[in-house]
Amino acid sequence: MTAAKPEPKSEKSEHDWSKTATAIGGLTVALATLLTALYTIGVIGKKEPTPTPVVTSAPAARVTETQASQLLVLEDDFSNPKSGWDRGADSDAEWGYQDDEYRIVVHAKDMTVWANTHERHDLTNLVMVVEARGASGPDDNQYGVILRYVDRANSYLFTVSSDGQYSVQMLRDDKWEDLTPWTPSSAVRKGQATNLLRVEARGRELRFTVNEELVATVEDATFASGGIGLVAGSFAQGEVEARFDNLLVRELP
Repeated sequence: MTAAKPEPKSEKSEHDWSKTATAIGGLTVALATLLTALYTIGVIGKKEPTPTPVVTSAPAARVTETQASQLLVLEDDFSNPKSGWDRGADSDAEWGYQDDEYRIVVHAKDMTVWANTHERHDLTNLVMVVEARGASGPDDNQYGVILRYVDRANSYLFTVSSDGQYSVQMLRDDKWEDLTPWTPSSAVRKGQATNLLRVEARGRELRFTVNEELVATVEDATFASGGIGLVAGSFAQGEVEARFDNLLVRELP
């Protein structure tokens, strides 16, 4: 089933963010004659590899947990138009498969459109990963994923925009609520670039990652479980087109 709802009246603002990364290294110098002597008497037989520094950062966008502890729910590269997703069109929107991707086009302005799988899921703890991009239309848009979908009036949405922002919203009893309002982030690639979106849900904790950078953590227990979906939306202008590829959903223990 595909549903369309008015977008919440959250005002978006555009800012340029940047970040820099630095690296440091070291230089080890040894006397050739001493190494030769040590090698001769058997103190060293071969050079030990230099340890790789461990960097602590946000969880990787791809699933990194032990695969044996996870149940594969869905894996789809959308190359098969019979893999089980909604297809259709009306005067406001189009949704379906195209060019080995899943495509949602929102013709109308101020509208959010989503698509679900034919097979209904009821998931609580999960990891959901998908490649998504704004394929055409205004950069003032949104596209992303739905989780814990109860019905067309109740679910969570995690979306990014082509002007470099992200948001977490809840649709409860057919009314929109901002859990994380639209926020500029350098993690979000602008324009028609592909963004790797990752959601991890464990109980009331929901974690949202863009391109391997954790951008938001939300504590909310309104919806304990539900299905999944893909979503795109417009604001002041219509003709927003979003594309999705390489979807992976795993249930966590």
